[in-house]
Amino acid sequence: MGVSEAEIGQLYHDFDWLLALPDALETRYHNTMTQFEEARTMPHLTTAERIGRKIGREEGREEGEIMGALREAQALLLRLGSKRLGAPTEKIKGRVLAITDIHQVEMLCERVLDVETWQDLLPE
Repeated sequence: MGVSEAEIGQLYHDFDWLLALPDALETRYHNTMTQFEEARTMPHLTTAERIGRKIGREEGREEGEIMGALREAQALLLRLGSKRLGAPTEKIKGRVLAITDIHQVEMLCERVLDVETWQDLLPE
């Protein structure tokens, strides 16, 4: 007789709630439980597949950080521009959000101090 996934999930939740572990042990406990869950749900992964998943997670994390930084830079440009140049039109907002090069957005953030209008900042 085995233990159901629901029971394992509840036990994991209960242990997590009950245990107050130091950071190093908490990380080890989490990693062990993650490995256990992965082994139960995907028992036939080859070494190459496991390595591929790890690389994919790392690449995804890096890409997410880059996208987050870009979105923050775009939001900063819109905030600075709003304060300096007035509220941007929807078209201007769309143009700012369409810029995918973070360095270009950063340069525009600096340039917003030197222009008088959104049109000066983002000529067509």
